[in-house]
Amino acid sequence: MRVQTNFENLVAATNGQLFGWSFIGLRVFIGVVFMLMALQSGAIAWWNPDLNFSASEIAWSSLTQIMTLILGLSLIVGLLVRPASVVMLAYMLGSLVITFNSGELSPDIWVLYIPIALVFGMYASGGAGHALGLDGVVLRNLRRPNAVTKFLFG
Repeated sequence: MRVQTNFENLVAATNGQLFGWSFIGLRVFIGVVFMLMALQSGAIAWWNPDLNFSASEIAWSSLTQIMTLILGLSLIVGLLVRPASVVMLAYMLGSLVITFNSGELSPDIWVLYIPIALVFGMYASGGAGHALGLDGVVLRNLRRPNAVTKFLFG
């Protein structure tokens, strides 16, 4: 008899409809927040010529803006929630490490970053895009889902 690991138990528990339904409001709310944040952040660098930003700063802010916009939209419609959550988890933990190493660590970081990073970690385990999302629709309509499609839409 095969024994399941703790990670497999977590994935099995979070892959059901109950998990998806319980976190649908939070998924859509975080998606809207990230989309609004992306739409507001890009206006400063591009539309104000008085600010002297270097080309690399403008490129990095544009990449961050596009990434948060796409990932916010992905969370709202429930398509590719697992890969979006993995990318956002890595981005948020990287931002936390950069902020920690710069010496400008404020108490707001722990209130904002850590809970949202934990939610993205739970979404990365799968199932969050199945309830009122396109992940479940796509996965049910695939004829032979392989490991890649199960990761992308799982």
